[in-house]
This record gives sequence, structure tokens and C-alpha cells, in this order.
Amino acid sequence: MQASEGNGQLTVQLDVNMLDKYALKVIVIVQFILTTWALIGGFGSAFMYMNLVLILTGLWAIGVPQSVDSVAMLTIFEIFSILTDIIILATGYPPRFCGPGVHCGTQRFGAAMCIIHLFLKPFIVFFLIREYRKRGGDYSLNFPNSHPQGGYENLDQSVPTNSQVDPLPYNPQNPPFDKPYAPQ
Repeated sequence: MQASEGNGQLTVQLDVNMLDKYALKVIVIVQFILTTWALIGGFGSAFMYMNLVLILTGLWAIGVPQSVDSVAMLTIFEIFSILTDIIILATGYPPRFCGPGVHCGTQRFGAAMCIIHLFLKPFIVFFLIREYRKRGGDYSLNFPNSHPQGGYENLDQSVPTNSQVDPLPYNPQNPPFDKPYAPQ
């Protein structure tokens, strides 16, 4: 971050590398704060459990900076938590015991923090995908390939027999199995 003053104006330039360096830490801190504030409103254990998993996975991603899997898991959990938060808000708000003469400020505050957190989650997913790419991840699903590496295998060709394959050269001076293995 550089600040310079010219012509009576203060200009601040943010370094993109600095944003990338601290983005994951800021994401985990913001999620912790918004989750804590949303829990004040009484959103149940499902909300707490989902966000606890997010925060723990975020701490894993911070603690192991070379791990691609931690950021991938955090991104998947973050996407899933968007749907979970919508369901929790739909079923838990408005509170059951609010009505005329009953103070429901904490429930409204908790719902507002849950909604703010929900609106931030697409941006969080964007930064997590950037972090995933920065750590060397790719967008393939990494399922084992059922096809051979060479591509198409022609089954019409004959398989070579033992007479067509050259045997390995045998050296009688150095037989391969004459002594047991001894670690060095």
C-alpha cells in the first residue's frame, strides 16, 4: 500500500499481492464475526454447525498454505452454506415469539447479520477460487481416468507372444536375487 500526496489530493494504491496475501485471513475473520453476531439472534445449531465447519476449514487453509485440498473443501462448503443459510433464514425468521409488546431486537439483529453474511458469500467464493488457482489447483474433478493414457486402444490387433518379446539380458556375474535386502 502506497500513499502519495499531489495537487492537494491524497491517493492510495493497494497492492494486489497484498490483497491476495491477506484475503483468506480476512475471509475467516469476517465469517467468525458475522457468525457470532448472527447466533445472537437465536438461529439454531444447524447455522452454528455449518459455520463452524467453514471456520475450521478456513483455519486449515490458512495453516497449510501449500494445500490445494483445503481451499477446494472450503469453496465447496461455502457454496453449500449459501443454500443452507437460505433454508435457515426461511424457516427461522420471523421469530415465533415476536409480536406486539415483545422486544425482538436480538432476533432482527441476528437475521440482519445472517443476511449480510449471505450476501458476502458469492464474493467469498470468488476469492476462494482465486486462491485455489493461485495454489495450483485446476478445475477438473480429478476422477481417475478409466481410459488408457494412449487414448484409443485397438482390440483388433494381436497381442505379442513371448517369442516376439525380447527377454531381459541375464548377467550370471550379478544375479538379481542372490542376497537379501539390507537397508543402507
